[in-house]
Amino acid sequence: MIREHKPDLVILDLWLEDRDAGGEVLGMMELDPTTKHIPVIICTAHSGAVRRTKQTAFGTRATAIDDLLAKIAFLLGAVPLS
Repeated sequence: MIREHKPDLVILDLWLEDRDAGGEVLGMMELDPTTKHIPVIICTAHSGAVRRTKQTAFGTRATAIDDLLAKIAFLLGAVPLS
C-alpha cells in the first residue's frame, strides 16, 4: 500500500500483528528505492517497545508520543522543529 500510494509521511506502529511486524515494514521500506525516501515516525502504545527501540537501529526514527505533532509538521516542512 505504501509503495502504491507514496504518502508524504508514514506513522508506523512497531507492534502490528506481532511485535516484529513494524520493524519488518520499516526494513522493507528502507530497501525499496521507491519508498526509502519517505519519512517515517515510529510510535507505539507499548512504552517498553519505544524504550527498546531507542537503543536499536530504529533509534533515529523513534519519536515520543508527546513530540508527534511537532515532528509531523517538521517532516512535512510546515514549521521548524525546536
